[in-house]
Amino acid sequence: MEFSLKIQHLGGNEALSENRIFLTHEFETPEENVLVKRGRLFIAIGLESAAGFDLSSAASLFFETTQESYYRVTDDTPLNAIEKSLNRAYQTLLSFRSENEESGLGSAESNLKFSFCTALIWNKVLYVSYLGHPAAFLIRGAGARNLGTEHPASEIWTNSSILDDDDVIVIGTEEFAKTYPPAEIISSLGSISETLRNQPEHEKLKAILIKTSIKSSVSSESFLDRIRNTRIKNSITNSLRSVQDRIVKSQKLSDKFKFYQSKKAAPISSISRSSQKSAVKPGLSAESVSKRISKVNRRKREARQIMVGLVMIAAAGYAGYRLIYSSPEQNNPESNLTLNSEEKEDKMYSEIMGIQSRNLNYPLIANISDATEKFQPAGLAASKGNVVILLNSANSSLIQVDIETQKIEEIGIGFERAVIIRCGEGLDLCGLYGGHDLYVVDPDTPDNIDRYTINLDGVVDIYPYGRAVYLLTSGGIYKSALDSTSSPEKWSDDGENFFNASSFAVDGSVYVSAGGKIYKYYNKKLVADFSIDSSRLHDPGKIAVQGNTLYVMNLQTHSIALFAKQTGEFLMEIKIEGYTTEAGPSLFTVTRGAKHKIIFLEGSYLYSIDLE
Repeated sequence: MEFSLKIQHLGGNEALSENRIFLTHEFETPEENVLVKRGRLFIAIGLESAAGFDLSSAASLFFETTQESYYRVTDDTPLNAIEKSLNRAYQTLLSFRSENEESGLGSAESNLKFSFCTALIWNKVLYVSYLGHPAAFLIRGAGARNLGTEHPASEIWTNSSILDDDDVIVIGTEEFAKTYPPAEIISSLGSISETLRNQPEHEKLKAILIKTSIKSSVSSESFLDRIRNTRIKNSITNSLRSVQDRIVKSQKLSDKFKFYQSKKAAPISSISRSSQKSAVKPGLSAESVSKRISKVNRRKREARQIMVGLVMIAAAGYAGYRLIYSSPEQNNPESNLTLNSEEKEDKMYSEIMGIQSRNLNYPLIANISDATEKFQPAGLAASKGNVVILLNSANSSLIQVDIETQKIEEIGIGFERAVIIRCGEGLDLCGLYGGHDLYVVDPDTPDNIDRYTINLDGVVDIYPYGRAVYLLTSGGIYKSALDSTSSPEKWSDDGENFFNASSFAVDGSVYVSAGGKIYKYYNKKLVADFSIDSSRLHDPGKIAVQGNTLYVMNLQTHSIALFAKQTGEFLMEIKIEGYTTEAGPSLFTVTRGAKHKIIFLEGSYLYSIDLE
């Protein structure tokens, strides 16, 4: 016995306007062994919003996230896998930013109206998942059953059914469900392709018809055009009359449909994935330590310790460390304004454009050496809330620091050769990279590490965003989808702009530091009206973005320049004074909490700058 499908898309996918899009889609089926375990997946969606959103890109993001997540082979059943994948894709869609980056699709300003229905067919089992009230019908014999029963429109629901020979599954948009309800769909099937074009707002009427067929003979179709039949106990009796006998007496139902099937070969993967379920014992040879971490000889280390002790004693009795906001008028004593901690909170942002030179105290958060015997910092990243994570290359571990409680703990080990760490928003994942190895980890479950091999040379920075990790090289930006068997795709080349690239940040737009300049990209295109005063950049290093502000560390002047992320307008420059090591502050990040704070590392000491 062989179980096969015939597919017809109704309404086409050509209709697209600025603020609404309606589509049907069949997800590409990967390798044969994955198809056997996961089946075939179809979807119909309707997406409407206020102006200012690229809905075509938003829909593509939803499809890509679903595909990458669902067709990742795990121990999950198809039911669990599809529910997880759709919920993940839905959350990713809600975080999609507007073209001016001022709001997301999940915000009230977007006026989002989103509904979808998926049909997953696996071994004669049908799983229908839906959000809203789309069309989700199963036609058998002379009857049609609505699988999308009434539920809250804000939640994703799933129903299942065992399929039989000559069943017809219909999934479509909400408008299709209203125009062709279950009571009328059977009588309309024979001429639905013609009548649909004459309906009001026909561009909203999108649907997929899927007809099942069970044959006793071996089919000549290729494997990717069918699903293997499996024995299912208590299957529906074969005594039910077929759909075509009830609807059309002279012609088969299949003759009323113009069926087509289209498959694309999955790309050969250049990313190999392994999952580490248990922690790896620490230990790293001298050769594997990053070249970016400077070696400090014993004499310098002793001198640093003495200087740190003296400065700490002086700080306890005098004023601590200071920050000076430098400006072109900083040589004029009258242009400086000294603020204590109370004044700083009230005046910092109210006068941000009027006063560009200030002195601020900054508190010590922690001495990382108190929590670990060996500490060689390779990276610093802001995780969720007021938590930051340091990459310790001395033992290939992660150190988590809570800024509020000052609690320090080692949360994960086993990141051999990693020299870069970045944490993205949305899914709260952290990415680490070094020696062609990409690690992805959730700080809440640090023992579960996803490891990928990236066949790219010259990677200088990474950034997790959504369900992908972006990789910056001197030849351009690449995007590596998580949970995918595909190789990294070229996101943007612009080779001239990426010469001497050193760092970048992603928040929907991409900000690249290269050749002493900052470039902004959106939808893979350079934003022409974004311009930063290069005189404010002195050997720019790491970039961070939070809220409406872009932060750039100047390595030569030990300062952090702040710019408006929309236009590139200079806001202020924070100069860090009082550092005790020869190199000065080496790493920084900006917290994601309600009040943004600049966190920087100097030696083994972690300090904070309260910006609000």
